[in-house]
Amino acid sequence: MTAVEALPSTSGELADQLIDCVVSHLEAIAERTAPGLVLPAIFGGHVVDDQTVGDLVYTLAHLHACGVESVADVNVADHAGRLVTSLTADRVEAFASYRIGESTLLAGGGWPDTTRHHAIACADSTPLFDRVRDGQTPKNYAIVAARCLWASGRLGHADPEALREFLDRSRQMFDTSTGWINDGMGSTAQYDIYTPDMYLFAEPIAGELGEVWEHGLRHVLRDLETLGQPGGAVVWGRSIGALGLALWWAATRDDVSGRALIHDGDTITVSGTKIRLFGIDAPERGQTCRDGAGATYDCGRLAQRELERIARAEVAYDTVETDRYGRNVAICHADGVDLGAAMVSSG
Repeated sequence: MTAVEALPSTSGELADQLIDCVVSHLEAIAERTAPGLVLPAIFGGHVVDDQTVGDLVYTLAHLHACGVESVADVNVADHAGRLVTSLTADRVEAFASYRIGESTLLAGGGWPDTTRHHAIACADSTPLFDRVRDGQTPKNYAIVAARCLWASGRLGHADPEALREFLDRSRQMFDTSTGWINDGMGSTAQYDIYTPDMYLFAEPIAGELGEVWEHGLRHVLRDLETLGQPGGAVVWGRSIGALGLALWWAATRDDVSGRALIHDGDTITVSGTKIRLFGIDAPERGQTCRDGAGATYDCGRLAQRELERIARAEVAYDTVETDRYGRNVAICHADGVDLGAAMVSSG
């Protein structure tokens, strides 16, 4: 990893640093190992299977959602779609299944129908569900199952009964007096990094889980403050180095306290719910515009910074509708200020 030159002071600056980090590493992979971001069949003596390809699809889909159009001269949205069609659906399950499903949601209508239908088949992880029910997996796989079902439902292949079942299992797992989760199997007790990791892992469905998720996470975050080492590091048990750093950044995100995580000039996340501001259409991350003199400037970043300035206080929202990407479209207020109206007024 390259050294971070300056610590981020806002969620937007942190997002920029993380995006730059991911892009630089993908460019290095493309140069050294995977030209054109086409993964080799074998790497380091290990087979590169469909699960690994699914991880790359997920990474590219998120970069696309963040406004990154290309990496190593490869169009990220188009390449993610091509990689999906290369997958064998019955070899994709569990983590890769929800990642393919959520990647399809992030792509919106950008993939051809044949690619979308194949992605829906890859998102089906039905064999996993019985293994979770039979206790053949760690408890946290209830969240994996719930995310697979949540994504499939958003893609038009809903199984409401199964989704309720695994959301209930996830709620029961989080419903502890201290917030900490025993992730051991059988008679073995195990409390470590996987507790805060499970809260972060469940964040995309936090709105479905309700108060038990946020209540438990608040307890765990207070404990992490106590466990903090000089310089801000936390001993994470089984996870060290770059992963420990990434988890620490994620666990201290502003939206845990109810404040908004700003994605761009009109999209935020509040308490696990992704929201588009009602009534406005701001420049996207990475978009450039021209001023009156014809000079190009980064209007996407300017819009994001303005929304960060306006939305410093806790954000409350009233949902108006749901858009085709599954986001809530809502009227949002911070300190009594209508964020959408304020963005329009600021130009």
